[in-house]
Amino acid sequence: MAIPILEVSNLVCWGKNIALKSPLSFVLEAGDIGVVISQNLSSSANLLRTVVGIQNSRRNSISIGAHINTSPAAKYLLGAVPNEPEFYEELTVWEQLAINAELYNVDKHYRPYAIYEALEITQIAQYRDMQIAKISDLSLRKRVSIAGALVHSPRLLVIEDLFRGSDFRNWQKIVDILNQIRNTGKAILLSSESLLNLDTLYSQLFVVAENEVLVHGLYPQVVQEIGQYNLVQLQVWDTGIDEAIICLSGASDVFDVLQKEDDPGVLRFFFKGDSGKLQNLVSALKAKNIPIVSCLAVDNFFGR
Repeated sequence: MAIPILEVSNLVCWGKNIALKSPLSFVLEAGDIGVVISQNLSSSANLLRTVVGIQNSRRNSISIGAHINTSPAAKYLLGAVPNEPEFYEELTVWEQLAINAELYNVDKHYRPYAIYEALEITQIAQYRDMQIAKISDLSLRKRVSIAGALVHSPRLLVIEDLFRGSDFRNWQKIVDILNQIRNTGKAILLSSESLLNLDTLYSQLFVVAENEVLVHGLYPQVVQEIGQYNLVQLQVWDTGIDEAIICLSGASDVFDVLQKEDDPGVLRFFFKGDSGKLQNLVSALKAKNIPIVSCLAVDNFFGR
């Protein structure tokens, strides 16, 4: 029986000692893509950073190719792409990837081939001699980071905030790149701010809140489960915002209530139930004299 590329068993804690409501276990095999979505990217980052060993967890077993994720052997099987990649800005793309190859002790005779292959897969070969400081496009910088994570031929690629800075024109290109990577036999675990454009790509889906995984399952069975949820945006007059947060946080079908930083009168939360059930929730809030301006489901969060 083949050894899984990634195996997570009984994960009970992530982030800064945030205890999960229920343990999480899953496996990624060659060619699998696990997609983690959350309305708060710090929540999805907790899972990804725990997998790569940046954040610790209690009483769990995480292995990459049968090696404990914090071991040196596991690090050579892992390629990590952080939310905000760091580069030597004065270097060219090729020079940056050469440093990555050296850090992972890629054979000197093989390095040019490994770098060229990474550039081809990420569709940035035409930028090989461009100084990184001159690359302002966030999507392109993300692809440079992905290329850098591929030069040592890892078995598992972990990507934070996949579409950060990407517009519609780049989404399909990034999806094509992911398919090329999976076809080389690697497994991928990534986070995204929504399921848009990824709804036919993933092998496993995770919908996460601050301290729980609301949905986890294999495609296509998980499609029915996510159909029970919506990401809801509720706008409330300032005088009722505190009371609204208290009421929503105590509701059994409401999860992960967050207040928008740029608009404190807007609350976003996951809701489990149909439109009729949501209307009942709104009516209950109004009955408590909470001044509601509007309530709507956020389009495309679940790719529908």
